[in-house]
Amino acid sequence: MPLLDINIEKSKLQCYFLLGFTIVSSICILMTALSLTIQILFFSLLIGYTGLLFSQRYNVFKIQVTRENTWVIFAKSKRYIGRLRGESLITHHLCILRFNIENKRYPLTCVIYPDAIKKDQFRQLIVKIRTLIDN
Repeated sequence: MPLLDINIEKSKLQCYFLLGFTIVSSICILMTALSLTIQILFFSLLIGYTGLLFSQRYNVFKIQVTRENTWVIFAKSKRYIGRLRGESLITHHLCILRFNIENKRYPLTCVIYPDAIKKDQFRQLIVKIRTLIDN
């Protein structure tokens, strides 16, 4: 039985962040002294990248912490078992968790905004991570 079981929901903060990123980047593209063709190319790349970010933002939808301090990450249709890396970022406004996954070369990254999970679960997550770091 997991010590901590967190279901990650859709985050409005993440939507606002991506929307702001797209607007500011669009203004920067329009303000450059490049030809219209190159501006259209950059704008197309920006829209494509933003679409990719929106499509990937619900990859991780559940995280569990077991007694052995291993993490079970449910992403799309896969289940990963890994260990939390020390380079994870934990604040009261955002958690960026990076996991070492068995048989994977690159770490799995999970970004959790505070409005994506319940307040008490976000607090429990921060406390659990900080106790793991202290040990």
